Amino acid sequence: SLSIFVGTSTTLANLNTGALFNLFATSTDGTLVFASTTLAQTGDILRFVDSTNSPLFVISAEGALSASTTGAFGELLTLDGGFISSASSTVAGTLAVQDAISASSTISIGGLATLDGGFVSTASSSIGGVLTVTDHLSASSTLSVADVLTVDATATSSFTAGGLSVNGAIDVDS
Repeated sequence: SLSIFVGTSTTLANLNTGALFNLFATSTDGTLVFASTTLAQTGDILRFVDSTNSPLFVISAEGALSASTTGAFGELLTLDGGFISSASSTVAGTLAVQDAISASSTISIGGLATLDGGFVSTASSSIGGVLTVTDHLSASSTLSVADVLTVDATATSSFTAGGLSVNGAIDVDS
């Protein structure tokens, strides 16, 4: 088969790539590949396809990059405009978020979530397990308990301005 070599190489090993087309830089400060669109271009700038002509890697006339499979990056990937995932995504390391994180649906966290600044819920919320409060429990409006309320305390409790309403029996163990 015929191979095409463009540029210079200092070693014979560099020429033994097995590729049909090779580009070698001729200086350390030059651009290896330069491509430019024309006014109102609609065709892709670059397109790699498989044997069935299905796109594998495409750079569109607008500069959008698309790939048909997983992209692997050895270093940091910066996405200045953000990213949109149309499928579930897995982060194998720490996900650091500099600003607010939001979800248009339910956010699910598999382990313990630490919220250093607290949390504010603007809707009703359900807790499926034990709610442990290590400091005092406060409500700016009504605190409602549907079943048994158990208070284990070594201090006294006081209620002011009619602040205790009970429907049913009160058991007091002293």
